[in-house]
Amino acid sequence: MGGGAAGAPDFFYKEAQRLGYVARSAFKLVQIQKQHKLIKAGSSVLDLGCAPGAWLQVACQSLGPPNHGGSVLGINLKVFQST
Repeated sequence: MGGGAAGAPDFFYKEAQRLGYVARSAFKLVQIQKQHKLIKAGSSVLDLGCAPGAWLQVACQSLGPPNHGGSVLGINLKVFQST
């Protein structure tokens, strides 16, 4: 869960839940993407060790509309379910 006092959910945990992210770590990639624009429309993204999938979610959102192309592939050693 989040890093609040006594295990209480913090702001980013609650916000991740509200926005449908599977983990609060998604906000770090959102911040990196805003600052550096690493993922552009039409890019190909490979996420190795992709569980729990929050970075996959943000990468997909960063590609832009589907008609711009691009792809995201996540590979993980253990099976997991991402939204």
